[in-house]
Amino acid sequence: MLVEETAAVATTSATAVIKNASNRERPDGSDNEGFPSARSSRAFAYNMMGAMNIDALPVQAPVQTGLRLSLTGMATATAWARVEGRVHCPSDVLFGAALGNFLGHCLQQAFLGKSR
Repeated sequence: MLVEETAAVATTSATAVIKNASNRERPDGSDNEGFPSARSSRAFAYNMMGAMNIDALPVQAPVQTGLRLSLTGMATATAWARVEGRVHCPSDVLFGAALGNFLGHCLQQAFLGKSR
């Protein structure tokens, strides 16, 4: 759990650095922190780490697939809600999703490896 929370904090921190550097205005004009979407990056970091944990469960492959699809669906819905709410452009949530997937996977593999 500590590794996963560390990955979530790392994802949030990386997102904040990029937000400050990009200075992109949100579609609703509320501020200049539109790129990338922090909620999307964090949702997809948790999605990636959750999927890797599901792969380690001693359950049948169809159950694992269903669980992974459910997690990905929730992360995708989170990202899409940001676009529908007009607080992010699609590119904001796509980059956030890619960043979260990348950092979640890298950090979990670095500390826990494939032996889980």
